[in-house]
Amino acid sequence: MPKQTFLNLPDDKQKRILECAIDEFAEKGYRAASISCIVKTAGIAKGSFYQYFEDKEDLYGFVVESAIVRRKLKISSDESVKLETLNLTQFIRVLFRAMMHEFLDQPKLLKIGTDLIRDQSAPVQKRIYGKYEHLQQNYFQAFIFHGKNQGTIDPNVDEDVLGNMLTGIGFMIGNFAAVHGYENLTEEYIDDIVDKIEYIFINGIYRSSAE
Repeated sequence: MPKQTFLNLPDDKQKRILECAIDEFAEKGYRAASISCIVKTAGIAKGSFYQYFEDKEDLYGFVVESAIVRRKLKISSDESVKLETLNLTQFIRVLFRAMMHEFLDQPKLLKIGTDLIRDQSAPVQKRIYGKYEHLQQNYFQAFIFHGKNQGTIDPNVDEDVLGNMLTGIGFMIGNFAAVHGYENLTEEYIDDIVDKIEYIFINGIYRSSAE
Protein backbone atom coordinates (compact mmCIF):
# COMPACT_ATOMS: atom_id res chain seq x y z
CA MET A 1 0.00 0.00 0.00
CA PRO A 2 1.20 3.57 -0.60
CA LYS A 3 3.52 5.29 1.82
CA GLN A 4 2.47 8.35 3.74
CA THR A 5 4.43 10.55 1.32
CA PHE A 6 2.02 9.52 -1.45
CA LEU A 7 -1.02 10.14 0.74
CA ASN A 8 0.33 13.61 1.50
CA LEU A 9 0.34 14.53 -2.22
CA PRO A 10 -2.42 16.77 -3.60
CA ASP A 11 -5.45 14.79 -4.78
CA ASP A 12 -4.90 15.70 -8.43
CA LYS A 13 -1.33 14.35 -8.38
CA GLN A 14 -2.43 11.13 -6.66
CA LYS A 15 -5.14 10.73 -9.27
CA ARG A 16 -2.70 11.33 -12.15
CA ILE A 17 -0.28 8.68 -10.88
CA LEU A 18 -3.12 6.21 -10.33
CA GLU A 19 -4.55 6.81 -13.81
CA CYS A 20 -1.12 6.35 -15.43
CA ALA A 21 -0.66 3.10 -13.50
CA ILE A 22 -4.11 1.87 -14.60
CA ASP A 23 -3.26 2.67 -18.24
CA GLU A 24 0.02 0.76 -18.04
CA PHE A 25 -1.33 -2.30 -16.23
CA ALA A 26 -4.38 -2.46 -18.52
CA GLU A 27 -2.29 -2.24 -21.69
CA LYS A 28 0.57 -4.57 -20.74
CA GLY A 29 -0.56 -6.65 -17.78
CA TYR A 30 1.30 -6.86 -14.47
CA ARG A 31 4.32 -8.79 -15.71
CA ALA A 32 5.18 -6.51 -18.65
CA ALA A 33 4.21 -3.21 -17.02
CA SER A 34 7.10 -0.83 -16.48
CA ILE A 35 7.63 1.58 -13.60
CA SER A 36 9.79 3.66 -15.94
CA CYS A 37 6.86 4.11 -18.33
CA ILE A 38 4.46 4.95 -15.51
CA VAL A 39 6.67 7.65 -13.98
CA LYS A 40 7.47 9.13 -17.39
CA THR A 41 3.79 9.41 -18.30
CA ALA A 42 2.91 10.74 -14.85
CA GLY A 43 5.69 13.33 -15.04
CA ILE A 44 7.47 12.33 -11.83
CA ALA A 45 11.06 11.27 -11.12
CA LYS A 46 11.72 7.56 -10.71
CA GLY A 47 13.28 8.28 -7.33
CA SER A 48 10.06 9.94 -6.24
CA PHE A 49 8.13 6.78 -7.10
CA TYR A 50 10.05 4.82 -4.47
CA GLN A 51 9.16 7.47 -1.93
CA TYR A 52 5.51 6.72 -2.70
CA PHE A 53 5.53 2.91 -3.13
CA GLU A 54 7.86 0.04 -2.25
CA ASP A 55 7.86 -1.46 -5.76
CA LYS A 56 5.66 -2.38 -8.73
CA GLU A 57 3.77 -5.00 -6.72
CA ASP A 58 2.95 -2.41 -4.07
CA LEU A 59 1.54 -0.06 -6.72
CA TYR A 60 -0.39 -2.89 -8.38
CA GLY A 61 -1.94 -3.88 -5.07
CA PHE A 62 -3.02 -0.27 -4.56
CA VAL A 63 -4.61 -0.16 -8.03
CA VAL A 64 -6.50 -3.40 -7.37
CA GLU A 65 -7.70 -2.22 -3.97
CA SER A 66 -8.60 1.37 -4.78
CA ALA A 67 -9.98 0.91 -8.28
CA ILE A 68 -11.45 -2.61 -8.25
CA VAL A 69 -12.04 -4.06 -4.77
CA ARG A 70 -13.61 -0.87 -3.38
CA ARG A 71 -15.95 -0.63 -6.37
CA LYS A 72 -17.08 -4.22 -5.84
CA LEU A 73 -17.65 -3.64 -2.15
CA LYS A 74 -19.68 -0.50 -2.84
CA ILE A 75 -21.87 -2.36 -5.33
CA SER A 76 -22.32 -5.19 -2.85
CA SER A 77 -23.17 -2.75 -0.06
CA ASP A 78 -25.66 -0.89 -2.26
CA GLU A 79 -27.42 -4.12 -3.23
CA SER A 80 -27.36 -5.58 0.29
CA VAL A 81 -30.01 -3.10 1.40
CA LYS A 82 -32.42 -5.35 -0.53
CA LEU A 83 -31.82 -8.13 2.00
CA GLU A 84 -35.50 -8.43 2.91
CA THR A 85 -36.74 -8.65 -0.69
CA LEU A 86 -34.13 -10.87 -2.38
CA ASN A 87 -33.06 -14.44 -1.79
CA LEU A 88 -29.45 -15.54 -2.33
CA THR A 89 -29.69 -16.39 -6.02
CA GLN A 90 -31.69 -13.23 -6.74
CA PHE A 91 -28.92 -11.27 -5.03
CA ILE A 92 -26.24 -13.08 -7.07
CA ARG A 93 -28.08 -12.16 -10.26
CA VAL A 94 -28.47 -8.49 -9.30
CA LEU A 95 -24.90 -8.24 -7.97
CA PHE A 96 -23.17 -9.67 -11.03
CA ARG A 97 -25.37 -7.68 -13.41
CA ALA A 98 -24.44 -4.48 -11.54
CA MET A 99 -20.73 -5.39 -11.55
CA MET A 100 -20.89 -6.22 -15.26
CA HIS A 101 -22.30 -2.79 -16.14
CA GLU A 102 -19.88 -1.00 -13.80
CA PHE A 103 -16.79 -2.63 -15.28
CA LEU A 104 -17.95 -2.59 -18.90
CA ASP A 105 -18.09 1.17 -18.40
CA GLN A 106 -14.49 0.94 -17.12
CA PRO A 107 -12.84 -1.43 -19.64
CA LYS A 108 -9.31 -0.74 -18.36
CA LEU A 109 -10.26 -1.95 -14.88
CA LEU A 110 -11.95 -4.99 -16.41
CA LYS A 111 -8.74 -5.81 -18.29
CA ILE A 112 -6.69 -5.51 -15.10
CA GLY A 113 -9.14 -7.71 -13.23
CA THR A 114 -9.18 -10.43 -15.88
CA ASP A 115 -5.39 -10.32 -16.16
CA LEU A 116 -5.21 -10.88 -12.41
CA ILE A 117 -7.61 -13.83 -12.65
CA ARG A 118 -5.83 -15.51 -15.55
CA ASP A 119 -2.22 -15.17 -14.39
CA GLN A 120 -2.44 -18.03 -11.92
CA SER A 121 1.34 -18.39 -11.51
CA ALA A 122 2.05 -14.79 -10.53
CA PRO A 123 3.14 -14.47 -6.87
CA VAL A 124 1.47 -11.06 -6.73
CA GLN A 125 -1.86 -12.70 -7.53
CA LYS A 126 -1.58 -15.10 -4.60
CA ARG A 127 -0.69 -12.29 -2.21
CA ILE A 128 -3.57 -10.10 -3.37
CA TYR A 129 -6.09 -12.95 -3.19
CA GLY A 130 -4.81 -13.88 0.25
CA LYS A 131 -5.22 -10.33 1.48
CA TYR A 132 -8.71 -9.78 0.08
CA GLU A 133 -10.17 -13.27 0.30
CA HIS A 134 -12.36 -12.33 3.26
CA LEU A 135 -13.71 -9.31 1.39
CA GLN A 136 -14.74 -11.48 -1.54
CA GLN A 137 -16.66 -13.80 0.76
CA ASN A 138 -18.31 -10.88 2.54
CA TYR A 139 -20.30 -10.05 -0.63
CA PHE A 140 -22.54 -12.99 0.19
CA GLN A 141 -22.35 -13.45 3.96
CA ALA A 142 -25.35 -11.31 4.86
CA PHE A 143 -27.57 -13.20 2.43
CA ILE A 144 -26.32 -16.60 3.57
CA PHE A 145 -27.02 -15.75 7.22
CA HIS A 146 -30.39 -14.26 6.29
CA GLY A 147 -31.32 -17.39 4.35
CA LYS A 148 -30.44 -19.56 7.32
CA ASN A 149 -32.51 -17.40 9.66
CA GLN A 150 -35.46 -17.56 7.25
CA GLY A 151 -35.15 -21.33 6.89
CA THR A 152 -34.44 -21.21 3.14
CA ILE A 153 -30.79 -22.32 3.50
CA ASP A 154 -29.75 -25.46 5.33
CA PRO A 155 -28.28 -24.42 8.71
CA ASN A 156 -25.52 -27.00 8.23
CA VAL A 157 -24.16 -25.20 5.14
CA ASP A 158 -20.69 -23.80 5.84
CA GLU A 159 -20.75 -20.04 5.18
CA ASP A 160 -17.07 -19.77 4.27
CA VAL A 161 -17.17 -22.67 1.82
CA LEU A 162 -20.33 -21.36 0.14
CA GLY A 163 -18.87 -17.84 0.05
CA ASN A 164 -15.75 -19.15 -1.71
CA MET A 165 -17.85 -21.12 -4.19
CA LEU A 166 -19.88 -18.04 -5.05
CA THR A 167 -16.72 -15.94 -5.40
CA GLY A 168 -15.57 -18.47 -7.97
CA ILE A 169 -18.55 -17.52 -10.12
CA GLY A 170 -17.12 -14.03 -10.42
CA PHE A 171 -13.77 -15.45 -11.55
CA MET A 172 -15.56 -17.61 -14.12
CA ILE A 173 -17.46 -14.63 -15.51
CA GLY A 174 -14.26 -12.56 -15.68
CA ASN A 175 -12.42 -15.36 -17.45
CA PHE A 176 -15.29 -15.69 -19.95
CA ALA A 177 -14.91 -11.99 -20.78
CA ALA A 178 -11.15 -12.37 -21.22
CA VAL A 179 -11.45 -15.41 -23.48
CA HIS A 180 -14.53 -14.53 -25.54
CA GLY A 181 -14.33 -10.73 -25.55
CA TYR A 182 -15.87 -8.15 -23.27
CA GLU A 183 -18.56 -7.35 -25.83
CA ASN A 184 -19.93 -10.90 -25.43
CA LEU A 185 -20.43 -10.51 -21.69
CA THR A 186 -24.16 -9.89 -21.42
CA GLU A 187 -26.97 -10.00 -18.90
CA GLU A 188 -28.26 -13.06 -20.74
CA TYR A 189 -24.99 -14.91 -20.11
CA ILE A 190 -25.05 -13.98 -16.42
CA ASP A 191 -28.72 -14.99 -16.13
CA ASP A 192 -27.96 -18.35 -17.74
CA ILE A 193 -25.15 -18.99 -15.23
CA VAL A 194 -27.34 -17.99 -12.27
CA ASP A 195 -30.22 -20.16 -13.53
CA LYS A 196 -27.90 -23.16 -13.61
CA ILE A 197 -26.55 -22.37 -10.14
CA GLU A 198 -30.09 -22.06 -8.80
CA TYR A 199 -30.99 -25.43 -10.31
CA ILE A 200 -28.05 -27.01 -8.44
CA PHE A 201 -29.04 -25.25 -5.21
CA ILE A 202 -32.61 -26.54 -5.45
CA ASN A 203 -32.00 -30.03 -6.83
CA GLY A 204 -28.48 -30.90 -5.66
CA ILE A 205 -25.95 -32.85 -7.74
CA TYR A 206 -26.39 -36.44 -6.54
CA ARG A 207 -29.21 -38.63 -7.78
CA SER A 208 -31.14 -40.77 -5.37
CA SER A 209 -30.18 -44.46 -5.49
CA ALA A 210 -33.89 -45.23 -5.78
CA GLU A 211 -34.12 -43.50 -9.16
